[in-house]
Amino acid sequence: MKQGSNFAILQATLNLLMDSFMQKMISAALLVGGLILLYFGYQEMQSFSNEVNEFVTGSPDDRSMWMIGGGAAIAIAGLVGLVRGKIFK
Repeated sequence: MKQGSNFAILQATLNLLMDSFMQKMISAALLVGGLILLYFGYQEMQSFSNEVNEFVTGSPDDRSMWMIGGGAAIAIAGLVGLVRGKIFK
């Protein structure tokens, strides 16, 4: 093997490792962001103004429902990204 081909193999291996690491970091950030949205959506749903709005209109506020739904979707996407390599090998 030539010196250039060894360097190309090493560089390709490092690129794969860094890509995997970056994907895991992005997945972890999505999971944390989704959990934060879930928390704030739940807090919004339990607020006094939302309780009054729900009493008057009969349905919860759209903003809190979007925060909970979006937070759940983002958290699931992050969780799938984190465990994808461990389960689907």
